[in-house]
Amino acid sequence: MKKLVIAALAAIVITFSARGADAKVAALYASGQGGVQQNGVENMPGVGFELGARLLIFDGYIDFMNLGQKESVTRGVLGLRAGIGSRDLRLVLRAGVGGIRDENGALAGNWAISGTRTGGVARAGIGMDVQLDPLFYLGFMVDAEAFIFPGWNNIGAGSTKGPCSCQEGTDVFATFKLTFELGI
Repeated sequence: MKKLVIAALAAIVITFSARGADAKVAALYASGQGGVQQNGVENMPGVGFELGARLLIFDGYIDFMNLGQKESVTRGVLGLRAGIGSRDLRLVLRAGVGGIRDENGALAGNWAISGTRTGGVARAGIGMDVQLDPLFYLGFMVDAEAFIFPGWNNIGAGSTKGPCSCQEGTDVFATFKLTFELGI
């Protein structure tokens, strides 16, 4: 009986002293971000933003990253997202598919490519957010992606491969983010 009373008292103390998780059913968010893209050829610093909306675990966002004077990448992604943790600190996991737009060869690592290319992308990422106040989070995110641009040749110097009808590739983005988030 004594153990049951102690367990009940411990449960009451934990229940009333613990801060609740910040589980939002729906949220709108905007992030300013700076980071580095690694495309297998070079590391390119960039700055950009992300605008998104979330409903339960479903997430959709538009991501823009400027990687130089004329190079940029824009993505529109629909997928799943999980924020695990407390109100103060959360682990963010996300994965999704969507469209990608490459300006002037930012993803090719080839300065000879100019113009706009559009294609498909699959992304997965992991990050950590720290709550600064009820509306702002400071975080770090690493996203890996695979992309394909139809209708482009992918012949490298010294390659024995013939022309193909698409360019496929992968890269990794590491970004620091300041996020403004409104949710219920």
